[in-house]
Amino acid sequence: MEGFGLIILVFAVLLIVLFAGIPVAFSLGLVAFGGLIVVLGLNGTLGAAGVVIFGSLKEFSFVALPLFILMAQVLAVTGIGAELFDTLGKWFNRVPGALAISAVAASMGFGAVCGSGAGTLATIGSVSLPEMKKRNYHTSLLLGPVTASGALGQIIPPSLPLVLYGVLAEESIGRLFIAGILPGIVLGLIFMIYIVFVCIRNPKLAPALPGVTWKERIRSLGKTWSIIVLIIVVLGSIYAGVCTATESAGIGAVFCFIIAAVYRKLNWKVLRQIMEGTVRLSSFIFMLIIAALTLSYLVSNLGVDRIINEFMGGVGSQWIAMTIIIIIFLILGCFIDMASITLLTLPVLLPTILSMGWDLTWFGMIMLICLCIGTITPPFGTHLFITKALTDMHPEIYSKYSVGNVMRATAPYLWLTFVGLILVVVFPQISLWLPSTMMQPITFK
Repeated sequence: MEGFGLIILVFAVLLIVLFAGIPVAFSLGLVAFGGLIVVLGLNGTLGAAGVVIFGSLKEFSFVALPLFILMAQVLAVTGIGAELFDTLGKWFNRVPGALAISAVAASMGFGAVCGSGAGTLATIGSVSLPEMKKRNYHTSLLLGPVTASGALGQIIPPSLPLVLYGVLAEESIGRLFIAGILPGIVLGLIFMIYIVFVCIRNPKLAPALPGVTWKERIRSLGKTWSIIVLIIVVLGSIYAGVCTATESAGIGAVFCFIIAAVYRKLNWKVLRQIMEGTVRLSSFIFMLIIAALTLSYLVSNLGVDRIINEFMGGVGSQWIAMTIIIIIFLILGCFIDMASITLLTLPVLLPTILSMGWDLTWFGMIMLICLCIGTITPPFGTHLFITKALTDMHPEIYSKYSVGNVMRATAPYLWLTFVGLILVVVFPQISLWLPSTMMQPITFK
C-alpha cells in the first residue's frame, strides 16, 4: 500500500509542477530525481541516473532525430511549401472547396519530407490561410482543414515521434515509417471527402475559383520537383531496403541543402539560423528524453508496469484493454506533448503490449493517431494555438479570430480523425500491408 501511495504522490506532484508552468523537461526531471532520491537514496539515484542516461542516449537510431530536424529547418527557408500549395490549387481548381483540399494535400506532401506536424502547419498555413481568406472562404473551411491536416505531417513519414517509439520499442524505424503512409493517406482522403460534401451542400462556404488552363496545370508540376526528389530519397530508399531510417535522414539533409542552394536561399545568415534552430530543438528533445526515461525508470521501480499489466490481463478482453489504453492516450494528449507521452507511457505499457500479442508496428500507428488527436483537442492542443498565432501575425488580413473560433472550425475534423483511428484499429492491414511488401535491407559483408 505504501508503494501504491508513492505512485499516486509521484503523479500528483507531476501534475502540480506541469500546471505551475514549469517547462515539461524540467518538470519530468524534477519529479524523477526527487522520487528516485526517496526510493534509492542520493548515491543510488546518481548511479541509476548515469546508467539510464547513458543507456538511453547511446542508441545509434537517435541520430535520426537531429538530422530530420535539420531537414525541416532547411525546408522552411526554401519556399517549396508555397509552390506545392500553388500547384495543387491549380489541379484541384474545379473541385468544390479547392483551396481547402489543396491545403490538406499540401500538408500530406510537405509532411512526407518535413517530419514535424507543427512545422507542416506553420509552413502550409502561412501560405494557404491568406489565399483562402482572399477568396472569401467561410471560417469553418478557412481554419479547420489547415489546423487538422497539420497532424498529417506527423503521421506521414518521416515522423519524429515514430523515431522515439522505434528506439523504445526496439522496432524497425524504417518499418514504422512505411506503416504510416497508408493511414496518413486514408485520413487525408477522409478530410477531402468531407470538404467536398459540405461544399456541395452549401457552395457559399467556398466560392468557385477562376479557371485554369491545362497548360498552366502541367507547367506548375515543374515546381514540385524538389518534393518528389526528397520523397524518393527519404522514403523510397527505406522502402527499397537501400538505407536505414538514420541513413536516409542524413542523405535527405544533404539533398535539402542542395535544394536550398538551387533555390538560392542559402547565405551565411540563413545557415546560422538553420544550425541554431536545429541545435536548440535537438537539445530540448534530448533533455526531454533524459528526463522522461528517468521518470519511467522510477515508475518501473515502483512496479507501475507490473500493476498495469496485471490489470489489463484481468479485464477479460483485448478490445477493452485497447479501448482503455486509447482513452489514456487521448486524455494525456489534451495536456502533454507527443514526445513526452511517448517517452513516459511506452516503457510502462510495453509489457502489456507484448503480453497481448499486439503487433508493435500496428500499435505504434494507433498510438501516433491518438497523440495527433491531442494536438487539435482543447484545452491545450498545440495546433489550435499555432493557427491562432498565424492569424494574429496579419491582423490586416484576418478578422480577430479567437482560439474558440479555431476550436469550433476544427471540431468536425477531430471527429473525422476518430473515424480514421477506428479504421486503423479494426483493420490492422491499413498500417501493416505496406511494410509487409518492403524489401529486406541490403547488408555488406
